[in-house]
Amino acid sequence: MKGYLIVITWFILFFSIFGTITSFFKLNTHLTIIALWAIWSFFVSIFEFILPFNMKYVCYKGRDYYNNNKCMWSQSDYNISDIFNKNLYMDTYADYSLADSKYRQGYNDKNPDETGSHSFRCVMLGEIIHGIFSFIFSVLVIYNIFIGGSDNHKYLNILLLGATQFSLICWYQSTVFWDMFDKNSENYYLNKKWWWPPLLWNLPWFIFPPYLVYYSYNKLSNVSL
Repeated sequence: MKGYLIVITWFILFFSIFGTITSFFKLNTHLTIIALWAIWSFFVSIFEFILPFNMKYVCYKGRDYYNNNKCMWSQSDYNISDIFNKNLYMDTYADYSLADSKYRQGYNDKNPDETGSHSFRCVMLGEIIHGIFSFIFSVLVIYNIFIGGSDNHKYLNILLLGATQFSLICWYQSTVFWDMFDKNSENYYLNKKWWWPPLLWNLPWFIFPPYLVYYSYNKLSNVSL
């Protein structure tokens, strides 16, 4: 199974399982979207916690992708059981490194057993920070939506989840897009090695967090804190 098929399968299973759960609770459209995003954010935070312990694998796989003009999407050695294999999720980080030189600075072609540069460690720190906040606020939002809590707490946690995620993605992606127009950067958009599709991994973070902020702010403005 090719990489793009395993990704499609993952999302089909995700929406089939958790979409059914949200429909059982008879949530309105807004809260259904927010609940699914919170669940998705919870999974992403788990992947981010796993990443620092698998840096060598990510660097090895990313180096292979970059040097041999390959990517996860066309990799054909996956099977359905890989949905439960952490390497699948680490492959997505390796694939993303094709569009972000800060990740590639963790590669060491002379000694593949060594990873890390100052920039690469900062990348890991950014992933961990995002993982911590996403984990905390996504769990709180899931609890408030499905189990209980006051409206004040629910909307405040939704606001904090969206605001934190949007702030962090703007901070991080600003450096990536700056590099796209820097002729001396490996991420320069005319570089034949530059690979833009991995940037699409971040597109949802520019859509849903602002939506969470907008929705929760409007709700909070109508309730007493």
